[in-house]
Amino acid sequence: MFRRRGPATAVAVAAGFFALVLLWGIVVMLRSDRGTLVVEVDEPGASVEVLDGDGQIVVRGVSDGEPLTFSLAAGSHRIRVEKDGFALFSEGFTLERRGREVIRARLEESSPDEGTLLLAVDEPGSAVEVIDSAGRIAARYRSAGEVLSIPLTAGSYRLLVEKSGFESFETEVTILSGADQRVDVSLAGIAAGQVVEDPAAEEVPAEALVPLEIVRSGPEPPLAIAPFDAQ
Repeated sequence: MFRRRGPATAVAVAAGFFALVLLWGIVVMLRSDRGTLVVEVDEPGASVEVLDGDGQIVVRGVSDGEPLTFSLAAGSHRIRVEKDGFALFSEGFTLERRGREVIRARLEESSPDEGTLLLAVDEPGSAVEVIDSAGRIAARYRSAGEVLSIPLTAGSYRLLVEKSGFESFETEVTILSGADQRVDVSLAGIAAGQVVEDPAAEEVPAEALVPLEIVRSGPEPPLAIAPFDAQ
């Protein structure tokens, strides 16, 4: 014989069904804010990293000759593909909600006169610029809390690292052909009320200072008139 279900059982079944529907709705909503990235790399064994708009690594992978597929939150991203003996491949892209982006990374062999700058910055999100001897920006990155591998033509460069709330870091670095040059950067925070001097500001010599003329304000004093001599 079948036993009749009481009101409590019916309520429990209804509550369970409602919870499943709610969970399904949440999953659909979360997926609607994501998109699909497909990465095709022509060199097997290359490492693939995808960074978000803040420079944080969100996914990693290794190419095996087949396209790599990643599910990512919609927004701005940057992809980095590296392999020993090849130049770094880096490209920015914007992924739409429920969109699909295909990136084809074609790696080129490194030039024999190239070296690598290995840069470690202790503050994620710092802006990094590498400037060559002619004053041109040779590389621009945003640190993600991990060591940056920056391929550069052998020569001298100026390294500039900046982040809001911290003192700027600047140094000279020399890149040798076929060699790695590591630089570790530790940014110093700016205390409240601290004034950071501009190193480019020139000191004005004392003899070049011009005395300040004092200008009186208010009504002018009455004109003094000499007494008349009747003689």
